[in-house]
Amino acid sequence: MQLDELIAAAVEDPSREAEVFARLLESSLYVHAPRIATGPRLSVVQFKTPQGVMATPVFTDRKKAEFAGGHNVRIIPIPGRRLLQGMPGATIIINPNDAWCMLYPEEIAALLEGRPLSPPPETVTLPESMSLRRPVEQDVELLAKISSALSTCEEVASAWLTEAAKDEDGPAEGYVLVVHAESIHHQRVANALSLAFANYEKFLQTTFDVTFVDSEAALKWEEQGRDCLVFRKEWRDELADEARGHA
Repeated sequence: MQLDELIAAAVEDPSREAEVFARLLESSLYVHAPRIATGPRLSVVQFKTPQGVMATPVFTDRKKAEFAGGHNVRIIPIPGRRLLQGMPGATIIINPNDAWCMLYPEEIAALLEGRPLSPPPETVTLPESMSLRRPVEQDVELLAKISSALSTCEEVASAWLTEAAKDEDGPAEGYVLVVHAESIHHQRVANALSLAFANYEKFLQTTFDVTFVDSEAALKWEEQGRDCLVFRKEWRDELADEARGHA
């Protein structure tokens, strides 16, 4: 079965997605490069998706790449694994004019390491009767996974870990992570968290929801939810500065 046929089959049967990604790594893929090279290193073309995310278009065959690029770009064939290894931190969109698939940096890293991707997170609505409070018990391993996942998403400003309950003194119904990030980055953040918890056995015993807030709501959390704060962009930046200082 050709790669494009396999992709079409995976659209009908999502259980075949792992097979698609494994084939992508071993196949020749095609990218757009500027007509005139600007240096010894290969530069690839990016574009802003309708969601507002900057992504690199990647094509599974030359005809698709030629149709999308016209005569404005060069078509460069690159082995899939080599392409992904050479684009750390990039977001790619496969066959943007067809049944496209977007892969964020965390997912690309997982594929290169041979780890399976997690199912797409589901969208749910929390009942209005639920109240959010500081978790009664702090799970150190959970906090570490949250910090690790959010540290890869430069767009996250802050996050607060809470637990939901029907009343203030009632039993917890599950965790709710409140994240301050712009709307165009919500999908990436949700995917990164889902990937981080994919093999977390403790996680199978409870529910974990993510809700996003804008800058105005984040100010209220800064004032009223200080004891729930588990991540702040400044912490990541300070660690990065410290790491550079020891380099």
